[in-house]
Amino acid sequence: MSWDDYWRGPLSAFFIFSNAHKRKMQSEIDLLDYQAWRCGLYTRAAITSTYKMLNPLVKESSRDYPYPQECYSIQEQKEREKTEKEKQEELRRQQQSYYDRLSAWAAAFKGKGADN
Repeated sequence: MSWDDYWRGPLSAFFIFSNAHKRKMQSEIDLLDYQAWRCGLYTRAAITSTYKMLNPLVKESSRDYPYPQECYSIQEQKEREKTEKEKQEELRRQQQSYYDRLSAWAAAFKGKGADN
């Protein structure tokens, strides 16, 4: 907000700039919180991947937790793409099934019309 707007502008302009600044700061806080949460996920993955190796009391048959080969955002993106492909494939199957039923119905209708 400029000096002139602050001192000579309408009061509503101050509140507009103030609210915009609050939203901007909140989005930055949310981003930092999300980044800290992601950092915690990677830290947890690192600790659990070494737990079995470093703890002598763990049985050999216990579950192994490997460290992720890709970052979580890439895994999530691949999962979304996979589900999108599955949805498209299901839609294609439904369309083909509908077309097959419609073709069978048309053939049956044609057969009845030819008999009369």
